[in-house]
Amino acid sequence: RRDLTINAMAWHPKRGLCDPFGGKSDLQKRVTRAVGDPNIRFKEDALRILRCLRFASELDFDIEINTLESIKNLAPTLKNISAERISCELGRLLAGVRPQLCALAIEYGGLADFGLEHIKQPDLLCRIPDSATLRLAGLLWLSLDDKSASKIQSILRRMRLDNRTIHKVKSLLSGLDITLPTDAAALKRKFSILKPEIWGDILSLRSVLLNEDNEEIYQLLSKISGQPWNRSMLDISGDDLHDMGYDNRMVGEVLQALTELVLYHPELNTKDALLNQAKDYNSLKDKISEGHL
Repeated sequence: RRDLTINAMAWHPKRGLCDPFGGKSDLQKRVTRAVGDPNIRFKEDALRILRCLRFASELDFDIEINTLESIKNLAPTLKNISAERISCELGRLLAGVRPQLCALAIEYGGLADFGLEHIKQPDLLCRIPDSATLRLAGLLWLSLDDKSASKIQSILRRMRLDNRTIHKVKSLLSGLDITLPTDAAALKRKFSILKPEIWGDILSLRSVLLNEDNEEIYQLLSKISGQPWNRSMLDISGDDLHDMGYDNRMVGEVLQALTELVLYHPELNTKDALLNQAKDYNSLKDKISEGHL
């Protein structure tokens, strides 16, 4: 006996299909149904609640009415399940065709231990690209009134997610909370906080959650792809500046000024051009302070 009828079938080469609980019929009807009494099944293992929602999301199935009622009544018992197991099922649910089904777990107390008790406009989740990480960021944005970094960090830690996922979700959410730059140089300045490779995902989320049309930013991203935006991408190094006579104190200052220069003029990111600019550092510094780059 398994959790759902569609999982409680077996095949024998001589006996054929063994289907004591009507799983084949439920597959044809596109329904997830608990085996026998759903209250008993979910009390045996509360994770089955999320599994039922996850299968319905992945397969785009409906949930049988008695099974649905048991989910609503017993969702709070998910508190007895480890965070790791819950997060695994939740991730697969979010990546499915109907990620909005997570609202059933949230609204009926299944994820209260994570600090998730309500969600606004869960139907927006299916408009986000089908990545569990992107949709988790969307879920948190739609569920939390307090979107502070400390609150987000606390929830993600309670979910026992890996550091890479935590970092990306936090970056995505911070990208929802900024004023978008309006020119190429300003956009490249943002890369020190939000790396270029995450901006496509940020804009996808913003278009759904903030109802923005960011075609101009997409075009800017395409235009500046590969252009220098930090010191390590300059075509000269501190050693080159030492050779010119700059001391250790000045090297960092000059490199920062040259970085500012190539934000506006990426075509100047050649060794000869940068060395020429470094020779007249005072003039470059004046241009930067006056905003004449």
